[in-house]
Amino acid sequence: MDPWDVKLVKNGALDAAIPGGHDAALLVLEGSVTVNAPQRIEEAGLAPLGHDGELVEIRADAESKVLLLSGVWLGEPVVQHGPFVMNTSAEIYQAIKDFQTVRMRQLT
Repeated sequence: MDPWDVKLVKNGALDAAIPGGHDAALLVLEGSVTVNAPQRIEEAGLAPLGHDGELVEIRADAESKVLLLSGVWLGEPVVQHGPFVMNTSAEIYQAIKDFQTVRMRQLT
């Protein structure tokens, strides 16, 4: 499933099916929404969603802009530190070291 950048009017709704084998998350960029009632997510909030073909129901409590993301679950361990996400603590350490020594390329 490609990411969806969605604008919803107040009381607007979106129903989206999460593909089988995918996990999903919803980021509220503006406004507030209710997801799979009664979970309310405010602006700048992130909510993990269902997976494996689950239907996600999004209702706008106010004019809102949301980003719906999904991806295949890789079944690998995840270690996160700051902006770095790797599979092991050793990889995190190396990523931080690479960043500090400017081994990573600058994004332009």
